[in-house]
Amino acid sequence: MNITKMMTDEAVLAETGKRIARYRIDQQMTQAALAEQAGVSKRTVERVEAGASVQFSTVIRILRILHLLPGLDRRLRFLNNGHGVSSHDDGCRGQAVGADYWCGLHI
Repeated sequence: MNITKMMTDEAVLAETGKRIARYRIDQQMTQAALAEQAGVSKRTVERVEAGASVQFSTVIRILRILHLLPGLDRRLRFLNNGHGVSSHDDGCRGQAVGADYWCGLHI
């Protein structure tokens, strides 16, 4: 499922959580290991993966451990360089291949 601007916040959180969980599992990492390395509780990882609302800093910690921050940096740099996204675009251009890209967290 693509994350679009038409989705509710709850739907975006749920989809993002599913993608984080799927990627963590693909990396053969347990929730407990991710939590310990990210400096958060296992319950927090469970909440993120279930689509609960959490602090953005918590998501950053998790993305850092999963080696997904470089993609977030590229996406934010793209926006900072004045390359806006048109109103008909879902925000995903030039999707890179690999674990570290960020476009609605396509992992």
